[in-house]
Amino acid sequence: MSEQKESPFRWAIWPRWVLVSAVGGGVGFALGLAAAEAASRILARPVFEAVLYGILGTSVAILQWLVLRSHVPQASWWVLASAVGWILIGALADVVEIKAGLVAVWPAIVGAAVGAFQWLVLRKHVQLAGLWIVANALGWVVGWHTVGAMDRIVTTIVSSEKAGLAVLFAILVAVIGAFTGLALVWLLRRPMLKKPPLGESAVWHVA
Repeated sequence: MSEQKESPFRWAIWPRWVLVSAVGGGVGFALGLAAAEAASRILARPVFEAVLYGILGTSVAILQWLVLRSHVPQASWWVLASAVGWILIGALADVVEIKAGLVAVWPAIVGAAVGAFQWLVLRKHVQLAGLWIVANALGWVVGWHTVGAMDRIVTTIVSSEKAGLAVLFAILVAVIGAFTGLALVWLLRRPMLKKPPLGESAVWHVA
């Protein structure tokens, strides 16, 4: 099998990435909220946030993995890395965002944090994987402001508060996916890192 077939590149990755991110965001929020509300009856508030964001992030990551697995080796680690990142930002959200006075820059911090965990997976396979962290941070900032601008519109159209929040999270993650999807396309166009034999330096091969 040729190297081109082993790591195929298609522009179709981008719309698929945005779509699965949006679906994962909406469905993941709905599932996470239901589980978090059940857990909050017996557990503290930080656990509510950790459960909510953990399930949300895992849902997004699983659907993204379905796209990523054809292009990045050992992509199953993506789900674990993403879940850990989302759980941590959920657990620390109240403390870091409010008590540390970081409300204005919180979206960028969250994006960079989640992106850093995902970078641990990508850095073994693509050049300049640090771009992924930047794309996440930008996506979160733009997505956060987009959702803020659309909040009143969505709540007017969708009568249920929970359903409205699910739609807003779907929009948020779709915008993030638009930025990270472009980054993914760019990274996959570059030579892929080929795992070297034990004791030798890393080499690159063209995907």
